[in-house]
Amino acid sequence: MAVSPAPSEPVVSALPAINKQVKELTSSQKAENEYRKAVGALQQGKRAEAVGALESALQLDARHPAARHTLIGILLENQRIDEAVALAREGLDLDAAQSGLAMILARLQQQKGDLRAAIETMERALPYAAERSEYQALLAALLQRDDRHKQAVEHYQAALRNAPQNGIWWMGLGISLQAQSRTQDAAEAFRRARGTNSLSPELLAFVEGRLSQLGN
Repeated sequence: MAVSPAPSEPVVSALPAINKQVKELTSSQKAENEYRKAVGALQQGKRAEAVGALESALQLDARHPAARHTLIGILLENQRIDEAVALAREGLDLDAAQSGLAMILARLQQQKGDLRAAIETMERALPYAAERSEYQALLAALLQRDDRHKQAVEHYQAALRNAPQNGIWWMGLGISLQAQSRTQDAAEAFRRARGTNSLSPELLAFVEGRLSQLGN
């Protein structure tokens, strides 16, 4: 006796239940897929393909930080500075807490000769990065270049609280203290810089010269 095929109705009726389990990817998930595609393309040396995928990722999710940082890096490697600046500024407009973007933008603004704009960029994002030593030190260095030594000292000190073995930051602190005629404090900062044993020969010679000036 031939076996009759199973009726088709149960299969058809089960389809809606299966379909309900298949969820469409969100824009953020699609953006992450594009970002991963870009990473793979970069690993294979396909930069143009990577740029396209990164741009797609940001179109899908403008707040994807890794995609934005990676694309900015590629633009900088290709000397497309203005595009990198625009991309960093756009990211900060979307999320002021992106302190990494603030540091990138500030460095680019300084390179373009706009020191005041660089300082303003750093100060706007400072509330979100007050505990980041690198952030405090960069702001201190920019303030020092603008001859705002009192503020520079405050930010170098904030940076050094969490990284007391950074010789370059001690040296920067010494420079701004000396500029304020705080001779003893400056000498101590330069001695601390020397004591970290982390300075290059050129910077060590600079520090020794400053200590000689200060009679130490």
